[in-house]
Amino acid sequence: YEDQIYDFFPIKKGDVIYDVGAGAGEYSILCAKNGAECLTFELRKEAYDLMNKNIKLNHFQNKIKTYLGKIDDKNNLDFYLKRTKKVPTIIKIDIEGDEMKALDGSRKIIKKYNPKIILETHSKKLEKDCLDFLFKFKYEVKYKRNMDEETNLFFLEKANQK
Repeated sequence: YEDQIYDFFPIKKGDVIYDVGAGAGEYSILCAKNGAECLTFELRKEAYDLMNKNIKLNHFQNKIKTYLGKIDDKNNLDFYLKRTKKVPTIIKIDIEGDEMKALDGSRKIIKKYNPKIILETHSKKLEKDCLDFLFKFKYEVKYKRNMDEETNLFFLEKANQK
């Protein structure tokens, strides 16, 4: 199941992944194995510590940079782009309800660089708000996976983007 999700957008050498809500780091480690560089963001200290342990066990300390803290409209991805100069080709967001804030805090990245987006939403209202926001930037849903009654996973990219 996770392989199908993680493989939807193929990862290649030179890609830069922003993994927001990285958990134990599974997605970032997979991306690093395929040659990508990753910036990971995790709010929960236990998950952050486990992620760093997993990254070390897989010898990807030079490919994955970890950040402990909340990503929202104030502590945002636009700030990390300015700070790191790493332009994301894919942004994965799964932060249990704050996805709209993270998107709002990524407005400059989305507008200027059109990264592909993997987005998990946890309510119908949040789903609608997030999609309406991205549709304003000419994004379209390439694939939707229904996970349960309230949770859906979306793969989006700019219209006509390959």
